[in-house]
Amino acid sequence: LAGLAVLCLAACWLDRLVAVMPALLASALGVCLGLQMESPQIAWYVGLSGALYGAWAWLSAELAASRSPPLHVRGVAGLACLAIGIKAALGLGSPAILGDLPVAHQAHLYGYAGGLVFAACSLMRPYCGRRRPTRAT
Repeated sequence: LAGLAVLCLAACWLDRLVAVMPALLASALGVCLGLQMESPQIAWYVGLSGALYGAWAWLSAELAASRSPPLHVRGVAGLACLAIGIKAALGLGSPAILGDLPVAHQAHLYGYAGGLVFAACSLMRPYCGRRRPTRAT
């Protein structure tokens, strides 16, 4: 919940709060599809961590691609996006907090991928508008 609260605060600061829920849903869809297609050995999954990885990846990518913050802020955001992906790919975590509970690390990677797809769609949206044909008069 703390990660979700900080994500919402950061999105509010960037004036992107309305996109948090679609980013979470897209990341959760990535987790669902990934676990169903690539990891049939997982019988059940519960949690928000994969969707949070994706939402953080989306927000970092969006900040890195934005023109309004200074270059060093965009660079740090880009590095943060890469760090999130590396952490998800390597399955690094803090199991001491969870005790003996199993962690589905691949859900983090699938959520990250879903967040990147959402970020790409979000960033490409201004360029995908319909062009109306002009009529010669």
